[in-house]
Amino acid sequence: MLSNLAKRVLFAVVAIPLFIYVLYSGGLLLHIVILILSSLGLHEYFSMIHRSGSRIFSAPAYFFNFLIILVNYLSVSGIIHLNTTEFLLIMSLVFIFNMGSAAVMHLFFGSKEHITNEVGMMTHGLQYISIGFISILLIPELVAEAYPVNPPVNPNLLSIIVFAAIWASDTFAYFVGRKFGKHKLLESISPNKTVEGFVGGILGSAIVFSLPCILLLENCSILALSTLIILGIVIGLIGTIGDLVESSLKRHAGVKDSSNLIPGHGGILDRFDSALFVFPTMFIFLELWVIIAL
Repeated sequence: MLSNLAKRVLFAVVAIPLFIYVLYSGGLLLHIVILILSSLGLHEYFSMIHRSGSRIFSAPAYFFNFLIILVNYLSVSGIIHLNTTEFLLIMSLVFIFNMGSAAVMHLFFGSKEHITNEVGMMTHGLQYISIGFISILLIPELVAEAYPVNPPVNPNLLSIIVFAAIWASDTFAYFVGRKFGKHKLLESISPNKTVEGFVGGILGSAIVFSLPCILLLENCSILALSTLIILGIVIGLIGTIGDLVESSLKRHAGVKDSSNLIPGHGGILDRFDSALFVFPTMFIFLELWVIIAL
């Protein structure tokens, strides 16, 4: 029998190159993969909510998640013409319609005394899962829109670099925590996380996120390198928060993993918990950068 670590490594060796290929390819393939991952993530989220005793009508969330990704693909492919700001406005309207449809369904078919709580959890699920995954699509689109000619970095490559920093943070945190971990970070939520592992994770993400500046760019200024190091630290910090949020959901539901879909890794949310927080954060940073710089 393979150990849990061996299963994790074996899966990573196969899955990571495939996922990198999908990220770099972009287009329809990436949208299909994001739709599948986000739908599975929503399923895991609602399964945990049901385990905790709440009854939620989740169908609107799946529909509106599909609708948002479809609109994004139609925009990217040129079938409809939307810039990033217009797409975000449509996405906001979709969330409002989602909340309204969820309220109507609970009003007629659900528990009226818990309608506020259950509609809130359903809306939170759509925002938590969908915004996180859709941000993976939006970051390269924003870069391509801001720099139609000679972008500072390949837009699709940027997403790969962000994921590399997230994976480095997880890897450094795991091994540094195992070797040097003595002080618990938040034992009530995640008993295995240590302060030492947390610091190691931040160090790992900062190193990996700053490497492309040194290796790929001819003129890597001190300012550019410092900015990337700071962003790498932010990725490690925000990624840990995403990890702890998902751990809190699992603890509330009384489960060890969000599902057993991935051998040695748990479920989709277990693998993308950090990314669901990091990519929206990076999108906000890039949006502000574009506004200020351009």
